[in-house]
Amino acid sequence: IRAMKLGGPHESLADLAVLSPDANNHLLVVTSQGYGKRVDSDLFRPLSKCNLRGVKAVRLRESREGGEVPADTMTALKAVGDDDELILISSDGSAARLKSLNIPAQSRTARGVVLRKSSD
Repeated sequence: IRAMKLGGPHESLADLAVLSPDANNHLLVVTSQGYGKRVDSDLFRPLSKCNLRGVKAVRLRESREGGEVPADTMTALKAVGDDDELILISSDGSAARLKSLNIPAQSRTARGVVLRKSSD
């Protein structure tokens, strides 16, 4: 069964989240440049036979400054509740602890807020 149609040879599935039918679910979206946001899971409609491409979950930055700053990519998608606490860990090993409610809920197409400054 085909669950989702990808856009081309350079597009891949980034992550998935399992939603609990009886919980108030938000999806936490985090990007490689440290942006993040919570999105109400009800804003994502189920895929249909006509729409296998899905919908946009986050607005990503393109590469800039002549390619010196790489393009942003989505790195994580997790289902979170209002009482959840998160630990973000960067590739250099530094960690930060956040409460889910401290991350603003935004629209699907928003970029999000800076959760963690990148070290470059």
